[in-house]
Amino acid sequence: MDYGLKLSLEKCTFFQTSVRYLSHIVSELGVETDPEKICALKSWPIPRTLKELRSFLGFAGYYRRFIHGYAAIAEPLNDLTNVYTPTHQKGRKQMSTPSYDTWT
Repeated sequence: MDYGLKLSLEKCTFFQTSVRYLSHIVSELGVETDPEKICALKSWPIPRTLKELRSFLGFAGYYRRFIHGYAAIAEPLNDLTNVYTPTHQKGRKQMSTPSYDTWT
Protein backbone atom coordinates (compact mmCIF):
# COMPACT_ATOMS: atom_id res chain seq x y z
CA MET A 1 0.00 0.00 0.00
CA ASP A 2 1.22 3.47 -0.82
CA TYR A 3 0.08 6.22 1.56
CA GLY A 4 2.27 8.98 0.14
CA LEU A 5 4.45 9.13 3.26
CA LYS A 6 7.87 10.62 2.60
CA LEU A 7 10.83 10.75 4.96
CA SER A 8 13.71 13.18 5.05
CA LEU A 9 16.80 11.22 6.08
CA GLU A 10 18.45 14.38 7.45
CA LYS A 11 15.60 14.73 9.95
CA CYS A 12 15.40 11.05 10.90
CA THR A 13 17.04 9.42 13.89
CA PHE A 14 17.09 5.66 14.30
CA PHE A 15 17.57 3.24 17.21
CA GLN A 16 16.45 5.76 19.85
CA THR A 17 15.27 4.58 23.27
CA SER A 18 12.89 7.52 23.52
CA VAL A 19 11.56 10.24 21.25
CA ARG A 20 9.95 13.61 21.81
CA TYR A 21 6.54 13.68 20.09
CA LEU A 22 3.82 16.32 20.44
CA SER A 23 5.42 17.70 23.63
CA HIS A 24 5.58 14.24 25.21
CA ILE A 25 8.37 11.72 25.67
CA VAL A 26 7.54 8.31 24.23
CA SER A 27 9.67 5.34 25.31
CA GLU A 28 9.32 1.67 26.18
CA LEU A 29 7.96 2.87 29.55
CA GLY A 30 5.05 4.62 27.84
CA VAL A 31 4.16 8.27 27.39
CA GLU A 32 5.64 10.80 29.80
CA THR A 33 5.58 14.56 30.12
CA ASP A 34 8.30 16.63 28.52
CA PRO A 35 10.36 17.99 31.45
CA GLU A 36 10.88 21.31 29.64
CA LYS A 37 7.12 21.83 29.32
CA ILE A 38 6.50 20.94 32.96
CA CYS A 39 9.19 23.43 33.99
CA ALA A 40 7.40 26.07 31.90
CA LEU A 41 4.09 25.16 33.56
CA LYS A 42 5.58 25.39 37.06
CA SER A 43 7.20 28.76 36.37
CA TRP A 44 4.17 30.24 34.56
CA PRO A 45 3.50 33.78 35.81
CA ILE A 46 0.28 34.41 37.71
CA PRO A 47 -2.43 35.24 35.15
CA ARG A 48 -3.55 38.87 35.46
CA THR A 49 -6.10 39.00 32.64
CA LEU A 50 -8.79 36.71 31.29
CA LYS A 51 -6.70 36.10 28.18
CA GLU A 52 -3.69 35.08 30.29
CA LEU A 53 -5.88 32.78 32.41
CA ARG A 54 -7.31 31.09 29.32
CA SER A 55 -3.81 30.68 27.92
CA PHE A 56 -2.63 29.06 31.16
CA LEU A 57 -5.65 26.75 31.32
CA GLY A 58 -5.10 25.71 27.71
CA PHE A 59 -1.45 24.91 28.33
CA ALA A 60 -2.16 23.05 31.59
CA GLY A 61 -5.13 21.26 30.03
CA TYR A 62 -2.86 19.71 27.43
CA TYR A 63 -1.20 17.79 30.29
CA ARG A 64 -4.41 17.05 32.23
CA ARG A 65 -3.95 13.29 31.94
CA PHE A 66 -0.76 13.62 34.00
CA ILE A 67 -2.25 15.89 36.69
CA HIS A 68 -4.09 13.83 39.30
CA GLY A 69 -7.45 15.45 40.07
CA TYR A 70 -7.10 17.98 37.25
CA ALA A 71 -10.84 18.65 36.91
CA ALA A 72 -11.24 19.53 40.60
CA ILE A 73 -8.08 21.65 40.58
CA ALA A 74 -9.04 23.53 37.42
CA GLU A 75 -12.72 24.04 38.30
CA PRO A 76 -12.30 27.30 40.28
CA LEU A 77 -10.05 28.69 37.55
CA ASN A 78 -12.51 27.67 34.84
CA ASP A 79 -15.28 29.38 36.82
CA LEU A 80 -13.33 32.64 36.54
CA THR A 81 -13.56 32.46 32.75
CA ASN A 82 -17.37 32.44 32.90
CA VAL A 83 -18.10 35.42 35.13
CA TYR A 84 -21.76 36.40 34.85
CA THR A 85 -22.02 40.15 35.45
CA PRO A 86 -25.00 42.54 35.58
CA THR A 87 -24.18 43.44 31.96
CA HIS A 88 -24.75 39.79 30.99
CA GLN A 89 -28.01 39.78 32.95
CA LYS A 90 -29.22 42.91 31.13
CA GLY A 91 -28.36 41.39 27.75
CA ARG A 92 -30.15 38.17 28.63
CA LYS A 93 -33.26 40.09 29.67
CA GLN A 94 -33.22 42.12 26.48
CA MET A 95 -32.95 38.96 24.39
CA SER A 96 -35.92 37.36 26.14
CA THR A 97 -38.20 40.41 25.91
CA PRO A 98 -40.65 39.85 23.04
CA SER A 99 -39.90 42.78 20.74
CA TYR A 100 -38.82 40.90 17.66
CA ASP A 101 -39.09 42.33 14.17
CA THR A 102 -40.96 40.37 11.55
CA TRP A 103 -39.24 39.40 8.35
CA THR A 104 -41.02 40.26 5.15
